[in-house]
Amino acid sequence: MEGSGERAKVIVLVVDDDADVRQLFQLYLRKLGPIDLKVCATSKEAVELLEGGLRPTIAFVDFYIDDVMTGVDVCKVVRSHAPDCLIFSMCGALAEAHDAFPADLHIEAFFEKPFSFARVINRARSALRRHQGAA
Repeated sequence: MEGSGERAKVIVLVVDDDADVRQLFQLYLRKLGPIDLKVCATSKEAVELLEGGLRPTIAFVDFYIDDVMTGVDVCKVVRSHAPDCLIFSMCGALAEAHDAFPADLHIEAFFEKPFSFARVINRARSALRRHQGAA
């Protein structure tokens, strides 16, 4: 609510084809506080949500999503629909993923699987504080 001093609800998008990872994100993301969580198993689901009006505050995108689009492609769609979104990428081969992302996508952080969910949440919380402080 603009001008009321209240923060807008945080909208989080998770895109990963691994059911275990999606389930763990659902469990750990609660630590960010009140959020509206959207979890997708495919890039197609994520794109449909974004084209339908979803504007995430934070997105966690699997680099090697087993689907019709790459993680880079999904991040491009996220960025085009939500320019201020804090995007994090997850993958099994960190160096390869880092090199594949264009600099203009402004990825907040890359996490190599398996990763510590505590570390992921801490990085997301820190980025969110910076983002909300700048708004």
